[in-house]
Amino acid sequence: MAENQVTLSRSMSRASTYFPGCAGASIFTAAERVAPGAVEQVEMDVLPPASLGRYELQIDLVRENVAWFASKGTAKFWRMVEVE
Repeated sequence: MAENQVTLSRSMSRASTYFPGCAGASIFTAAERVAPGAVEQVEMDVLPPASLGRYELQIDLVRENVAWFASKGTAKFWRMVEVE
């Protein structure tokens, strides 16, 4: 699996990108559901924090009206990013 890939174990319709400790989040809605075990490549626009610095970007998936995947034990995707 490539470094920037997330493997989905269930179908999903939404994902949220956020920076812990910062206000706001970006919501991504998939055009179609991703089948269990399938891999889908998507581009997401991320709204950065207002202040310059190094931040942890987190992405969590959600099964609509059920639960966020992280609340069910699935690891969040995360990367350290620099806001310049």
